[in-house]
Amino acid sequence: MPSEEEIDALFAAFQDTDEFESWDIFCRAAKEALEAGKDRAELPTAFLRLVLTQIKIDPLMFDSMVKAWNRVCDERGMPEEKKKEILEPEKTAPESPNGPF
Repeated sequence: MPSEEEIDALFAAFQDTDEFESWDIFCRAAKEALEAGKDRAELPTAFLRLVLTQIKIDPLMFDSMVKAWNRVCDERGMPEEKKKEILEPEKTAPESPNGPF
């Protein structure tokens, strides 16, 4: 089992990747637009290029979409088709200036 220092080093290396930087820039731009009360945001596309195919294929990767799916399942009397929520309300991370990390 890796030590806490090894895990910290692993995460630091992950944060140094181009993919993480693209994600971070994307999140900051989105947050700035939301905080400014804008209806639309001009976002950098580097991160979207990495994930758009996955997003298009699997909208249920987002907790808000899982909740919508589950609501429709209940409305249609099909609770057995409900999906497990990704983030349980009591386990969501508090908002931080640097995102979830």
